Amino acid sequence: MAYKTSDVVFDGSVIEFSDTVKNLGVVFDSGLSFREHTIKTLSKGYATLKYLYSFKNFISSPIKWKITCSLIMSLFNYCSPLYFTLSTKAMQSRVQKLQNS
Repeated sequence: MAYKTSDVVFDGSVIEFSDTVKNLGVVFDSGLSFREHTIKTLSKGYATLKYLYSFKNFISSPIKWKITCSLIMSLFNYCSPLYFTLSTKAMQSRVQKLQNS
């Protein structure tokens, strides 16, 4: 079997190229724009916020703040220095909008 020089071979098998790869919860894309990672994080954040909204009348403000910090803000605190600074201004404003929510 002849391999191209750009092929990655492991144990006799060619590993195919992928546009995105997930490592330790961070989705890396081929251009290191972190667009896919940011979109997934925003989706998780809004889904959690929507779920928590149904309990807004049943819990006190200090408890709401703790729950929000632990479930939503933690999504952005993990590896944010890596992907946030490399994201586009549009993506950064979308993240800021969720954090403000």
